[in-house]
Amino acid sequence: MFTDNSVVVGTLAKIGLVNDWKPEKFEQYGFSTVGIESLSAVQDSNFIYIVQPNDDVFGAALKNNSVWNGLNFVKEKRTMHWTVRHGRLAAPSRQNRWLTGCDGDYAMRSAIVFRPVYN
Repeated sequence: MFTDNSVVVGTLAKIGLVNDWKPEKFEQYGFSTVGIESLSAVQDSNFIYIVQPNDDVFGAALKNNSVWNGLNFVKEKRTMHWTVRHGRLAAPSRQNRWLTGCDGDYAMRSAIVFRPVYN
C-alpha cells in the first residue's frame, strides 16, 4: 500500500485525491506490506491495484476469498485494475497520466486507496 510519502500519492494529491491508507509506523520507502485483513480499515475508500499480468495477487487469486469479497470497495465495484507490462503501465495513456502524471515505471505489485476531494 502506498503511503503519504510516496511519489504516487503525491501525484494523486495534485489532482485532488486523498490517500486513506495510514500505516502504523513511518514507511521509509513509501509503501506498506499488509495482508488482506488490513484492508478492512479502508474498505469505504476506492481501490486501485497495479500488477504484472502473471502476478495478479488481487484478481483470480482472491476471487473466492471471503475477506476480499466482503470489503465494501469490492462489493460496490470501486476497484480499478491496471496492469504493468515491460515495466510500464498498460492502461490507456489517459489513465497512465491520471495515475502517475506521466507514462512512467512503477512497482509491479502495488495498491492505492483514496477518496476524492470535492472543492
